[in-house]
Amino acid sequence: MDITDITRHVLATRFPGRLAKDINYGLCHKFAEYVLREVNEEGFAASAIWGCDTDPGLDALGCHCFVIHEGRYYDSEALDGVDDPYDLPFYKRMAKEKESSYGMRTLREPCS
Repeated sequence: MDITDITRHVLATRFPGRLAKDINYGLCHKFAEYVLREVNEEGFAASAIWGCDTDPGLDALGCHCFVIHEGRYYDSEALDGVDDPYDLPFYKRMAKEKESSYGMRTLREPCS
């Protein structure tokens, strides 16, 4: 099994019937924990981190736990991994929401 097999297996067996997006809102740490358990059983080197603890930019978008393996980032929505944590769907969504919220406010309420 490789890491993408593991992420798919964890999603299907540990979170049956749940949407991957929903897992990323409150259960991301559990998803990462389950992936790490299986990764360790396979003998791979991987780690789970909280983005908000490692990068101020990610912290500004929201706290999210994901898995890092061989320079790629994985979560319940990025089962094949991405090259940059900012490319995780969770962070893309949060960036879009903040841009929309703050951008609209800025247009309506100019700084004095």
